[in-house]
Amino acid sequence: MAGQQDTAFELGRDGAAWIVAGVDGSVTSTRAGSYAAGLARRQHSRLALVLARDVTAEASLGNEGAVRAALEGQDQVERELRDAIASTVWPVDVELFVRVGPPARVLAAVAEELSAGLIVLGSSRQHAYLRPGGPLPVQLMRLRRWPVLVVP
Repeated sequence: MAGQQDTAFELGRDGAAWIVAGVDGSVTSTRAGSYAAGLARRQHSRLALVLARDVTAEASLGNEGAVRAALEGQDQVERELRDAIASTVWPVDVELFVRVGPPARVLAAVAEELSAGLIVLGSSRQHAYLRPGGPLPVQLMRLRRWPVLVVP
């Protein structure tokens, strides 16, 4: 209709206001975070690094040692991310979001909260198809809310 604007359309921007990148300490998630930082710099966007703390798989095995090890590993990843953000000169405004829950739910919640325009993930070769709901990128694409970019 002439004269009416869709309120969801953001006029005057070449890129997303926020780009969300899932990070978990893996090599591919580090690549995804770096790629997302480059995109954010070029598009004058803000970068949200999202760490989902989840021990559901370990807990389902009933192995307390595995749960403890997973939590300690996630603590270490969070410390490393916070240190990197504090000590590195980032080319963009970057913020770390740490939430508890399955990665797909956590990433979707942060992307929704920020009205993100893109989610960037690292590819996963290990156990991707064993996750409930399938690989993480597929879970997010099924929501049909954001473009999902997978970095090798």
